[in-house]
Amino acid sequence: MEFFQKVISVLAFLSIGFSLAEVYLTMNPIWKRKHERVVAESQSVTGNLLSFTIGTIFAINSLFTKEYVSFIDNILFNGLAFFYILVGMSLWVPGERKKGFWTLIKETLNFERKEAGDLAKSFLKPSGAKKIINILSQVAMIDEVIDPREKEFIQSFADHWDIHFPGKISQTIKQKIVL
Repeated sequence: MEFFQKVISVLAFLSIGFSLAEVYLTMNPIWKRKHERVVAESQSVTGNLLSFTIGTIFAINSLFTKEYVSFIDNILFNGLAFFYILVGMSLWVPGERKKGFWTLIKETLNFERKEAGDLAKSFLKPSGAKKIINILSQVAMIDEVIDPREKEFIQSFADHWDIHFPGKISQTIKQKIVL
């Protein structure tokens, strides 16, 4: 068992090289494009601040428990998170450099706040949402009239899924809608 433990310790030490390579390979394409607004906006400063904070706690814990390999690994990934924070703040984007550090952070966090629900919405919106709206409107037209309750029912789905409902109804159906 002692031999196995030594082998794992050596492999863990060697893994620092793999972590360094991972950090480099992850940073490299971003480094080349860090001046592009789209790249800056694709980095979550909030997410990377969380990662940096958690990584710092683990690094300090590793230092106290004398797990130096883990400490070095945490420091490497904290460096990556810090780099992403700077990129996400648009620090290298032309025209943004003249703004102050705190102004950039404030603008970035406001931008992220506006987009915070996009991923959740995409999970809640079925891939065939437009087809579902179309089917519902066709079912409602079976009697050749969409009464206000039917329209309201379909509109509630369309609003929830951010689909423009009236534009999805064919011209024939639009003419038969009772308002």
